[in-house]
Amino acid sequence: MTDIAYFIKEDAMELYRLIYVSDAAEYIDWVDLKEILLKSQENNEKLEVTGLLVMASRKFLQVLRV
Repeated sequence: MTDIAYFIKEDAMELYRLIYVSDAAEYIDWVDLKEILLKSQENNEKLEVTGLLVMASRKFLQVLRV
């Protein structure tokens, strides 16, 4: 598994951005992906986090902004 993470502080607005790339598990399917998305939306709303989740070629790209 190859994971890459970048953490960026946006000084002007006191925002933080985390950009993360990781490999998907071998057994992930669309049901799993939907569960991940729904749980992420629920957690992000509670924590006032916005972001983006993309899956392509068994890779995840996630951008979180706090």
